Amino acid sequence: MVNEIKRKVEIDDNLTHAFKEIPRENFVYSGIFKALIYSDQAIPTYYGKNFLSTSSQPSLMALFFKSVNLKEGDTVFEIGTGTGYNAAIMSRIIGDKGFLVTTEPEYEIFELAKENLKKYKNVLVLNIDGYYGYDMKKFDAIISTVAIDGIPKKWVMQLKEHGKIIAPIVLGDDITDYTFLFEKKDNDIYAKFIVRTSFLRALGKLSFKKHIECKYFDFTINKRLDISEKVFEFCITYFNSYNKCINILDEYGIYKNGILKFNGEKLINIIDNLKNVDLYSAKFKGVEIYDFLNFIPWSD
Repeated sequence: MVNEIKRKVEIDDNLTHAFKEIPRENFVYSGIFKALIYSDQAIPTYYGKNFLSTSSQPSLMALFFKSVNLKEGDTVFEIGTGTGYNAAIMSRIIGDKGFLVTTEPEYEIFELAKENLKKYKNVLVLNIDGYYGYDMKKFDAIISTVAIDGIPKKWVMQLKEHGKIIAPIVLGDDITDYTFLFEKKDNDIYAKFIVRTSFLRALGKLSFKKHIECKYFDFTINKRLDISEKVFEFCITYFNSYNKCINILDEYGIYKNGILKFNGEKLINIIDNLKNVDLYSAKFKGVEIYDFLNFIPWSD
C-alpha cells in the first residue's frame, strides 16, 4: 500500500513512516478482506443501520496532507473522523508537539473512534459536525474528509496566517465533488483547485443546500453572460435564501435542481467579474468568492 502511495504522490519520510506504522486493519469493522484493506482504495469501515463509514483512498489522503504541508508540531482540525484511521496517521505526522482536533457527528462511529484513538495523546475526538470549528487556538491546517457545501467563516477565523484548508466542495453534482486548497494570506483567502473527488456528504450545517427550495428556473443566463457552465455552477451554487450577506430581493439560487429567480443586478455583476477565473489551474483570489458569494450562510 505504501509503495502504491509513493508511486502516485511524492511524499517525505515523515508521511511514509506514518503510513507504515499505523495498521489500517485496526480501524476496519466491515469484515472486508485484508488484501483490500491494504490496497490503495477507499474502503467501507463500518455499516450502521442508516449510514456508512469509510476510509478514504490512502494516496488521496497523502495528497491532502502534502497539500497543507502537514508537519511536526502542527495544530490541525479534521472534519470526518470516521473510525479514526486518518487521525491516527496525522497524529504520527504532527508528533507530541502537535495537536489534532477531529470531529465525527455519528455517535456510533464517534464511540469507535474515541476508543481507537485513546492512546493517541495529541488527539481530541468530538461528537459534532464541525461547522463551528473549535475555539481552542488557531490552526495550521483544516482538513475535511467529507464533501461539504462550503467553507464556514469560523474556519477562516480560526486559521493561522499562511494556514491552509483542504476540502471537497459540492458543486451541484450528487456524485462528484471538487477539492480545493485554500490559504490565508493578509486576511485574504486564496484558493486553488486540486483534484476531482467523490467523498461521503457531510451532515448537519455543513450540508445546507438540501434545505433550499428551488422555485424558478432560468438555464440560459450563463449563455447570456458568455461564461463557462462550470464557472456559472461554481458561482450560482453559493447563493441561497439563508445568506445574510445577500438581500432577499437580490439574486440567489442553486444550480442542478434549478436556479432561483433573479430579481436584480448583483449576481450578474459578480458572475461577470469572475467569468475569466480558471477553476482548474490558476490560483484565484478566493476572497472574491468568500466575501461576495459567502460560501456558507453565517449563523450563531
